[in-house]
Amino acid sequence: MSNSCFLDPSLIVWDQVAFANNSNEFWEIPEYFTHILSFFDKSNAELIISQNLVDEFVGSFPAQLISQRSNDFLDFSRLVYEFLGNVKCSCNDFDSAEVNLNPDISNSTHFSSEISNQTQYGSVALASKCNPLLISYKTIWNSPTKALNVIINKVELKEIPVATQDTDLDSYSTALQRIYEFHPKHNQNAILGSPLPAGMNEPEMQKLLEGAVWSENGRRLCAHSLTFNLWIVFHRHDKNKFHGFPEELNNLTLKGFNINKIPSL
Repeated sequence: MSNSCFLDPSLIVWDQVAFANNSNEFWEIPEYFTHILSFFDKSNAELIISQNLVDEFVGSFPAQLISQRSNDFLDFSRLVYEFLGNVKCSCNDFDSAEVNLNPDISNSTHFSSEISNQTQYGSVALASKCNPLLISYKTIWNSPTKALNVIINKVELKEIPVATQDTDLDSYSTALQRIYEFHPKHNQNAILGSPLPAGMNEPEMQKLLEGAVWSENGRRLCAHSLTFNLWIVFHRHDKNKFHGFPEELNNLTLKGFNINKIPSL
């Protein structure tokens, strides 16, 4: 249930003919990329991407020109490399499937067949997530609605929201912001619930919540408190609001957590 995103490949792989005819529209994209980088920093979102697609991105126009040290494209190429090198990626090759996208973001004459295929498979992977978002841009998004329909075997799988400007990214991030709320059954004198220790205040719990990871079944969040040496599990009780309580280490696997992936904060 983590926040998961996929990139419209036209953000990174530009049509050289279209660029030659109207370069002004393309030069808005590097500035937008700075907002994308900030968005990933704030949202802790997962980028759905395969290693094959990463290789295609950095080997295509204009990112490929970083090796030629072209002044026109150097800054944008550095942004692309910084982005792909620092975001949390799901870098697995996707399984093939019979896929239709509406609008078809995989079908552009300047895309390689590998980019087209990986875009289709990545869209299917994105559609399987609980909080998906496709990141595009207003000058390259060619649909009147901000939605991508992912269709497998002629059956609509999911309608995925699309961000085409920085305000869309901000709205998505705000809507999914995790908010900690104290629950009385977990105070230090609780009898029925699991009590939190004295001194584990709201700022400490909010910090843990923001860095916590989802269980593999997507039902709970967990983080380890270095200050109190406690494993804290969070339950959602209202949209993006959560309460938390300590849990024994040997119970976390039973609750669907991969112990090796739980952060210590």
